[in-house]
Amino acid sequence: MEMKKSILVFVTTLLVFSIYAQKPVVTFYSEDGYKFWVIIDGKRVNPEPQSDVENITMDNDLVNVTIIFENSDFPDIEKSIRGVDANGNPVLTTWRIINTNRGKLDMRASSFQQLDETTITTHTTTTTIERSSVPPVPYQQPNAVPGYNGPIGCGFPMSDQNFSDVKYSISLKDFEDARLSIAKQVLKSNCLIVSQVKEIMMLFDFEETKIEFAKDAYFHTYDIGNYYQLNDAFEFELSVEELNEYINSLEQ
Repeated sequence: MEMKKSILVFVTTLLVFSIYAQKPVVTFYSEDGYKFWVIIDGKRVNPEPQSDVENITMDNDLVNVTIIFENSDFPDIEKSIRGVDANGNPVLTTWRIINTNRGKLDMRASSFQQLDETTITTHTTTTTIERSSVPPVPYQQPNAVPGYNGPIGCGFPMSDQNFSDVKYSISLKDFEDARLSIAKQVLKSNCLIVSQVKEIMMLFDFEETKIEFAKDAYFHTYDIGNYYQLNDAFEFELSVEELNEYINSLEQ
């Protein structure tokens, strides 16, 4: 009887661990030590303001996050963040809060680590390791941009099929403002690659619309080191210069 009870407890433990492992985890920290509260889908995570809030389990693959600073002079940061990779696997994402040197704080994804259920098997027993004792497995983005090793602006690029659907929805709109509005909505909760940004830009008729979207898309683009590839989407050299000046101002 005792043996059956032990087996039942063991199986239950494995089941709970397996369920936990299916949920994404997220960490936030401030480079400058500013203290903040984290609000995820309307629920406050930390009762007291902290400069780093670690290992928050996300209930959904996509959540809305608000960072509220202890210093009320700093405006809130609001983002929709995704906790799974392009294949739908849960990951541990670390977001850093940085000062852009333009008097504005922003939040950038800085690392991604794969979450795996980890067990040790011996000849007689199988023991589940506590997650806190398992070193994170470095995450390798699956074929996001083959051969690309430059800076990363966001987490996991939109799949080709989803992007095709988005592009079609944008193209259905007759007016430029409507197309731009949908394109910006896509940026709020998705990550693109430069080639996808360029394809959306080519759906616009006016140069000023292309520039506006390219600026907004910068920190929602995975391979931002390839942003120069957008240059030939513009008709005028002045547009290229304006975009480059904007990017340089962000990175100073």
